[in-house]
Amino acid sequence: MITHSNRFLLHLVFGKIEKDQLNPDSMLREDDIDQLILRCFETLNEKVNELYPESVLGSLFKNLTKCRDIKNNLLHQPPETLIFDNNQ
Repeated sequence: MITHSNRFLLHLVFGKIEKDQLNPDSMLREDDIDQLILRCFETLNEKVNELYPESVLGSLFKNLTKCRDIKNNLLHQPPETLIFDNNQ
């Protein structure tokens, strides 16, 4: 999945990071980023399997409508699993 979803996953990860954390003086650690990537990937994988279990991943992530649907579904998750909630 990572091969086909890499850009979408990157979009999710950057959506989770506060803008002020994207500078060299930030306290953001490499371990924090690794954990964020893993969490975003796991959440994305679960949502793709839930919404489009029969889809071919290479085609799925080229389909803008399906990508928007996945993102919208991720945004409507409860706060404890919401990957776009910048307060976590």
